Amino acid sequence: MGVFQSFLLCFGIGALLYLPAITVFFIARHVRGFGAKRSIGLAAILISLPLWGYGGLSLILRLPYWPYGLVALCLGLGLLFWAVAVLRGMPGK
Repeated sequence: MGVFQSFLLCFGIGALLYLPAITVFFIARHVRGFGAKRSIGLAAILISLPLWGYGGLSLILRLPYWPYGLVALCLGLGLLFWAVAVLRGMPGK
């Protein structure tokens, strides 16, 4: 039972990182292959919001694991800037 609980804990919490990472991979692959779309840019912005929100709050509240918050903030802001660049580089604008 202990091994099963640790498996659920690792992959359950890890899913908070794996699922957005897989989604961003498919979004980036689609943009590279077929070009930018407004829905893709907006989806990337929505994915970045929890990352930079968590990172900013962990730095403001001075949580004990602030390095993880700093990493999340950097990843979220990087994804946000990429999404804005995708939206600005859309053809027809």
